[in-house]
Amino acid sequence: MAPAIVWFRRNLRLDDNVPLDAALRGHESVVPVFVLDDHYVTEDVSPPRLRFLVESLRELESELAAKGSRRAGARAL
Repeated sequence: MAPAIVWFRRNLRLDDNVPLDAALRGHESVVPVFVLDDHYVTEDVSPPRLRFLVESLRELESELAAKGSRRAGARAL
């Protein structure tokens, strides 16, 4: 069975994440993806907002690792 791709956009939580739950129920493996939108570097995004995003992504990475995820080809923050 092909893996599912779960695109993390605004909801960077593992708990109460409907798309992630559906992917885990219906697929043998799940590839989590986050795409850093250009507007974070080309528009005037406040430093606190950018810091919050980075901290949230690091927490997501840590939670995924704690659940046994692999970082094949992943780029660390």
